[in-house]
Amino acid sequence: MREAIGRVEYPPEQVDLVQGMPVEADNGRLLGRLDEARCPGLDHVAQWLVVRRGLADRRLLTNGRVKGGRGGSLVTDLRRDEWRSLTPALSDDALRERVEEALVEAGDPSVSFLRTLVIRIEAQRVFVEGYLSGPRRVEEAVRRLRAVEGVLEVRTRILTDPELEAAVARALAHDARTSGEAIRVRAVLGRIELLGQVSSAGVASAADRIAATVPGVPAVRTYLTPAPAQASGSRTRA
Repeated sequence: MREAIGRVEYPPEQVDLVQGMPVEADNGRLLGRLDEARCPGLDHVAQWLVVRRGLADRRLLTNGRVKGGRGGSLVTDLRRDEWRSLTPALSDDALRERVEEALVEAGDPSVSFLRTLVIRIEAQRVFVEGYLSGPRRVEEAVRRLRAVEGVLEVRTRILTDPELEAAVARALAHDARTSGEAIRVRAVLGRIELLGQVSSAGVASAADRIAATVPGVPAVRTYLTPAPAQASGSRTRA
């Protein structure tokens, strides 16, 4: 007997899922066969079922469409003509190709979303972290991701340059070593630049360290000139 690969629950019963078991449409006709059960939680209750028709046509069926079990088959409320409307079941690698293609800027690789975003894909859910120049770029990235066929969910932790500039400026203003200093903060796709003239080399060094400790800041480049004016230099903290 084949081992169960998960289960679905519906009042008042529970059905074990076995790879290859028939999946029926609402009229009792064969819809396809169970290929995979995706159980993201620890309770092994499947949230998504991968149903295969033929050799390569795999679609996602949500747990909510399963209405029971009958003679070793899963019974659904799905009409057979709804099959093509189901989301294709894709491997993480296949979906990554589609996602990265959607985020490429045609004709100008220098402004591609992929330069400053890290993409992780898990069971057709897309997780995005990184930096973009502003809210409109974030909205555009999310719009493109949600439009990719096969994406079930998009979760983001994207920081924008204005957010980082404000956070670093607050940190500098609240620290006794740098409060009152004329330090201008600029963010360029997440990387912080500190500009202006400060009262001493010690203040410039303190500002560099303070900015580097602000959550979300990946690197700091300091262009601060101690008074009296000296030749400006730069250093990078990553």
